[in-house]
Formats: sequence, C-alpha cells, structure tokens
Amino acid sequence: MALLARLISAEARGESYEGQVAVGAVVMNRIAHPSFPNTLSGVIYQRGAFSCLDDGQFDEPVAQSAYAAARDAMNGYAFPSLYVSWPSLEEAKPNVNEQMYSYLESYYNEYGELPASIWAYEVWDAMMTLQQAAKLAGSNDPAALRDAMNQLTYTGIGGTIDYTDGRHESYSADAFNVFIYEDGKVVSFTK
Repeated sequence: MALLARLISAEARGESYEGQVAVGAVVMNRIAHPSFPNTLSGVIYQRGAFSCLDDGQFDEPVAQSAYAAARDAMNGYAFPSLYVSWPSLEEAKPNVNEQMYSYLESYYNEYGELPASIWAYEVWDAMMTLQQAAKLAGSNDPAALRDAMNQLTYTGIGGTIDYTDGRHESYSADAFNVFIYEDGKVVSFTK
C-alpha cells in the first residue's frame, strides 16, 4: 500500500480526495486489465505510465491523505468515471450502455483486444462531433465550426455532448457511471 500511496501523492498532488482515489483506481484497474502488468509495481513502474516518476515528484514526501486514498482505492471506494478498462467483453457487458458495448465489441473485433484507455472512445466522439459541426456549418472555416458547435448536441459512445447552453463542457452528467471494486474486479455500482 505504501507504493500506491507514494504514487497517489506524487501524481495527484493538490487534487481533491476523490481525485487521489481516482489515481489509485486507475492503477488498480490497470492491474486487472490484460494489456498492463498484473502487479502494483509493474503498473507503477511501467515506462511512461506516470509522469511523476520522471519529474521528481515521486521522491517527494508522501501526503497523509494519499495513504487513506490508497486504502480506499484498494478496498472498493466508489468512483465516478466515463470509462474503465475492462479485462473482457463479458465483464464489460453488464456494466456499460448499449452504445459503449457496441463500440467495445467492434474495437475488439478489429484489434483483438479492448481499448486500455478512455481516450479511444473520447477521440471518436470528438471527431464525430467535429464532423457534425462541419456538416452543419457547410465549411471547415474555424469561425464557422465554432458557431456550428454552439448549436450542436451529439449523443455518442460516452454520452451526450451538448454545447447549446454556451458552457462548452463536453459530456453531460448522465454520461458518468459510478464504479466500485468488488472481489478484485471493477463493477458498476447500482443501488
């Protein structure tokens, strides 16, 4: 637990407690995913995985809150997330919506593995949003795209992206799921 606490302290320095637990949850999720090493030290020391190992933050004193965050991340603390890295389609199916499952299934059929990162589907949704804006604008001119984006609502893999309220935030709150660790696996938390 000390190693995880050190990583959390370094990688999430200055973050909220939930942000610290989220860093721990990322590590725990990677341990369970076949695309990553299956040990705590393997995930933490994987080359390029965490910038704090390269910038010296990892060697700084460990914040006390990081120990509690590490314990919570290891013991099933519930955390909100758009996506977690699923070890298999079977484990993903009961925990994701229909659009996400379809995406995961297509990704698996194409690449023989599931995406290990949230970025895979976020990039897809971003590109589809931009494509919709270009169609709406009838142009790729940056000003025309900006104006079209302000009229756009797009429901993608991760949820609904709505720019019509002028806040320019991406996914709406309904896109987030709450997950917990249960018996060493990530599962969707339902009441």
